[in-house]
Amino acid sequence: MAYIQKGSCGSFFLTERRSVLFTNPYGPGREAPCSGIYRCICHREILCHAGKNLPWCDEHDIATPISWRLVVSIEEIPDTVM
Repeated sequence: MAYIQKGSCGSFFLTERRSVLFTNPYGPGREAPCSGIYRCICHREILCHAGKNLPWCDEHDIATPISWRLVVSIEEIPDTVM
């Protein structure tokens, strides 16, 4: 899980966005659409840069396929219709 310092998460540091980039699942080996923190369904988190391939999750010990989701983008993402 990604953590932030208590009291520092006002709109100055984090801004909510509605985008399919956050809801789409991405498999290992797929190119990351933007730089940010990605989380596997097994709860492991990684930093991946845009254009780099998402890795295999070596700590993935559950029966479901590996699936990464963007949880924090470090790039500007406009609000989009979901």
